[in-house]
Amino acid sequence: MARALKCSAHGLPMPQSKELAALARRSGYRVKAMARELGCSCRWLEIHYHKCFGLTPHAWLVRLRAEQIQEEARTGASAKVLCQLVGFADAASLCHGLKRCAGCTLRELRALGQKACSQKDNRGDSLSS
Repeated sequence: MARALKCSAHGLPMPQSKELAALARRSGYRVKAMARELGCSCRWLEIHYHKCFGLTPHAWLVRLRAEQIQEEARTGASAKVLCQLVGFADAASLCHGLKRCAGCTLRELRALGQKACSQKDNRGDSLSS
């Protein structure tokens, strides 16, 4: 299922595909688990993510988690619900990761409504649980 939409040159799902986001969720937002489910090595996944998307798998996952947090936070979802949705251990980890990655707190994000927080380059930033 995760292989339905392909990057034509490298056989990976397209970056914005629902299948790839679903794979990330099933894998607990972990690169190693994604590679295992796709039947490849982490190194193969890293090389081909970089070629297809210009990002490492981890950087792509960081962006995906930040986007999902921003979408759900605007609906008024609690920090506890957000943790469960994007795989954080607790609310403190979620808030710290969001501040580091998106440049704003959960409260600021909710106050902004439909406006997005400023996006930082995620290569050095991490939304880790």
